[in-house]
Amino acid sequence: MEFINYNILCFEDTDAYFNLFKKRILNAYEGSDLKINITQSKDDSALKNLSKDSDIDLIIVDLNLDKKIKGNKVIQQIRDLKLLTDIIFYSSEPGFKKKIIQNGFEGLYFSNKDNLVSKTKNIIDKIFRSFDQVALQRGNFIAEAITLEAKIDCMLLKHFTPIEDFKEKILDSESFSTFQKYNLLKSLVTDKINALKLLSDDKSTSALQQLNANKTILNKFQQEVIEIRNKLAHVSGELDGNVLKFCTRNDEFTIDGNGVKAKRKVLEKHAKNLTDLESYFNN
Repeated sequence: MEFINYNILCFEDTDAYFNLFKKRILNAYEGSDLKINITQSKDDSALKNLSKDSDIDLIIVDLNLDKKIKGNKVIQQIRDLKLLTDIIFYSSEPGFKKKIIQNGFEGLYFSNKDNLVSKTKNIIDKIFRSFDQVALQRGNFIAEAITLEAKIDCMLLKHFTPIEDFKEKILDSESFSTFQKYNLLKSLVTDKINALKLLSDDKSTSALQQLNANKTILNKFQQEVIEIRNKLAHVSGELDGNVLKFCTRNDEFTIDGNGVKAKRKVLEKHAKNLTDLESYFNN
């Protein structure tokens, strides 16, 4: 997966302090999947470029800016823009929290100036842990989908056991793509359905109903398994607020961690269905 950009806007007028803060944060995440981008604003001028849709993941605001601009006023203006990004309000001045806490802003954190790096890391790490969970869901979906595709291989190999040359081609991805093998399996199931239609006893009628139900689920395998697996294999992670989403380059496919988890549930249905279908290829 490509680097995940994490954008920080820091309202701080002292260059020496900002540069030290930036260096420590960048060093902390060097070599990780997060690419930290930190921008400085020495006064409130950055406000004119902000909107509720700004691509900012964390805002850090000092109490005193340029000796005349108050950070609590900056925070008020940020929230007036409906920008709901997390904010750290910091100062070395005693009692600075009282200047804003009565407003009850959500997503607002406080820090002493000496502890700003650790406070910032705590917030980033909390989000980063959720990234790991989402990435794990993605990896599990791909692995489980590959296992299901291997089941299709197994059924085709059982069906074509006497034909050695064909067996080798089934296992050769250059000869048969997953989509081609899936379509071949559908054709074989259709043949079995047509054979059952020629029989008229109760056992055959019951088997026909079951196999038709299996075929209905199998018809969705391409859309619900193969296509999603292919898309998840070629996505990049992007932040939407504090939510990690997987997006294809052409933006036709966007899914967050909960979406991946929901689609993994669908794999359970297809796993059971393929197990049911295997019984028709054991004879």
